[in-house]
Amino acid sequence: MMSNDAAPGIQQELKQIAQATFELSEKIDTLTDGIRDMREGIREMREGIVDLKETIAAGFERTSLKLDRLADLTTNGFQDVKEESRRQNETARMQAESVSRLIAMIEAKERDPSERR
Repeated sequence: MMSNDAAPGIQQELKQIAQATFELSEKIDTLTDGIRDMREGIREMREGIVDLKETIAAGFERTSLKLDRLADLTTNGFQDVKEESRRQNETARMQAESVSRLIAMIEAKERDPSERR
């Protein structure tokens, strides 16, 4: 058996061990909470990355549609310009023919003395 003198020393050591165990337990709890928070943060980051990817994909899709629409408008615009140019050329040709006929008529009248007044 132990002597009474040894018992207080052992009790003191047991108290220190209990205190150290309690402090270690608190640190483990803190670490566990930190790990849980990090896991939650990682999960939220993954969700954010997925959302960002979806947003970027939707943006690319909208941009692609706008570019397609712009290409259509440009193509149609060029076709419209080409058609208008053709119409104006045809009108100019017809006007040139009319002017040529008028000049020919005037020249014919000038050559024919019976047409003069």
